[in-house]
Amino acid sequence: MFVGAWLRSSADDANSAQARLAQSLAPDAELPLPVASAQRVPATVTAVRSAQREDGEWSVTVAAQYADGRLRYYAVPVAAGRAAPRSR
Repeated sequence: MFVGAWLRSSADDANSAQARLAQSLAPDAELPLPVASAQRVPATVTAVRSAQREDGEWSVTVAAQYADGRLRYYAVPVAAGRAAPRSR
């Protein structure tokens, strides 16, 4: 979900729905800078592999396919942790 939102966002429009979603999932990640010659919006984004690295840490490989047939892969580090219980 993060990679799809990140690829569909732009640092030039940090208030778009996709940019807000990407930043809510990974607040420290910078949004991509627009490149005039790049095809920015993938047709599909799919997780294709995951591997556990250490306790609570994973590497997820994500494939992004574009309308012109190009395919790009992204390796995304993921850390899982327990959230503190909310007090009522």
